[in-house]
Order: sequence, then structure tokens, then C-alpha cells
Amino acid sequence: PAAGDGRGRSLDRLRCEVCLSFGSAYFLANLFEESVVEYTRALGYAPGDTDALSRRSVSLHVLGRFGEAAADQLAIVRGDRAADHTDAFVGLAKVLTADAAAVPAGWRVLHDSAVELLGKFDDYLVEFAGNPHALHVVHRHLQNLHLALFQYYDRKDAGDDAVTDAWRHLELSREYKMKTITTKFDTQGEIMRNQSIMNIFQKGFWPKGMGDPSTVPVFIVGFVRSGSTLLEKVLDAHPDMYGCGEDSVFNGNLAQIRDDVVEKSRGGTDALSATMDRWGGVVVQGMAKRW
Repeated sequence: PAAGDGRGRSLDRLRCEVCLSFGSAYFLANLFEESVVEYTRALGYAPGDTDALSRRSVSLHVLGRFGEAAADQLAIVRGDRAADHTDAFVGLAKVLTADAAAVPAGWRVLHDSAVELLGKFDDYLVEFAGNPHALHVVHRHLQNLHLALFQYYDRKDAGDDAVTDAWRHLELSREYKMKTITTKFDTQGEIMRNQSIMNIFQKGFWPKGMGDPSTVPVFIVGFVRSGSTLLEKVLDAHPDMYGCGEDSVFNGNLAQIRDDVVEKSRGGTDALSATMDRWGGVVVQGMAKRW
């Protein structure tokens, strides 16, 4: 189609979406190099697309290519004139936490841009006081900005003031996050779901000695808001340990592992044990290759 043709632009948008879908599939399969290729192709069809930039940045981060990951997040921050993508500040903070040298101006560029936007969104709190939908959006952006600033102050070696500022922004981020949660927690439904899990996975369900014998990976399991993430952060602070968050090889294969376990559990103990031995090797070897 000729330049400026609306049909051509529509086709490019469609091609971009296809590449994004392929990229996501590769990412979930732990094929991060391939996902970067697909997200880059998506940007070829839709230059500056924030979704493609954000996803590519995450893949680059996993690969340890922090400079490129930071460049993508900065492109979103600097090109987001409408301030619709404040989650890029959280992404940028994660990159800076991993390697502060990845961004030429370091943490300062995140701090100055976030503080500038905070003033704008604080004004929106007053302007949209009578509009619940608009306030929900404002609260989500304020949650992101305060979380990014918490990470900024948390990384500063500036004594008690930095600790106080970090805690203040963390509290505010939590406050705004709670305002975005509109669904009441289903206590009874959660109790029933947990009881169902306990009824299935009773002692003896898993054959003894199954899985990979390696003791290197340590899995932290817990209920939501039980402190599992905090425990991981504490362990990750040790120089001989690495916390990979929820973006793990295990989680990336979870759907396939689950389906395989359900199928093989019907075939008896030997079939289930062989399946878990195989998947145990996949997870352990995949972790060793990535980290």
C-alpha cells in the first residue's frame, strides 16, 4: 500500500500484534533470545509501541542485557507525553537495581521524572474527585510512581533520611494500590480451594525419591501477602544466593508440568515418578543455564 494508506497502517498493526503474540509464547517457554527477536520485529511494524518496548525490556533484563533493557524503559518514559505508562518507572527501577550503570544519568533520571509526574497526578486527585473511574486510573499511576521512588530511596546510601523517605513512598504506594482493589476477598471460596488442594496432595501422593536430586534450587511457597517475597529479598541480599522472583524456569513450564502430572498420575506411581524425574531435570538444568 502507498505511504499514508490507512489499510497499510492497519496491516502493520496486525503484524505487530502477531509478533507480540509470538514473543510472549517464546518468553513463556523461556526462549528469551527468540522473544527479543519477535518484539524487535513488532517494533519494526509499529515503531515506539510501548507494549513491545516494555516486553522486550523484560526479556533483555532476564538475559542480563541491562543497558538495552534500560534504553527501552527510558524510551517509554520519555515518549509517554500523556503519562499513560507509569509502570515503565517500576521497570526502570528494576533495571537500575540490577545495574545502576546501565543508565547514563543513573537513578537521578528516574527520580526527577517521577517527582515531576507526582505533582501532576496529585492535582488529578482533586480534579477527578467526583469521577470514580478516573480516580481508579490516577491511583494506579500514583502506586507505580511511589513504588519507583521507594526503590530509589531504598538504594541510596544517605542515612536515616533515605530510610524515612523510602518507607513513606512504600506506604503511599501500598495505600494507592489498596484503592485500586475493588473486589472483596472471597474468604469462603479461598478456604474451599485450599481444602481441595489438601484433599488431593495427601501424604503418599508423591513417590519417594522422585524428581531431580539437586539441592541447589530453593523454592519459597506461601499464601498471598504472607511474606514470601520479603523472605526472597532477604535471601537474595546474600552474595552467594540469587533470587529470581516469580519469573522462574518452573513457573515458565508450570502449565505443561501440571497437565503432565495430572495425566501421568492416572497411570500409577511409576509413570508419575518418571514424569517428575524428567521435569525435575528440565527445571534444574534450565536454572543452571540461565543463572
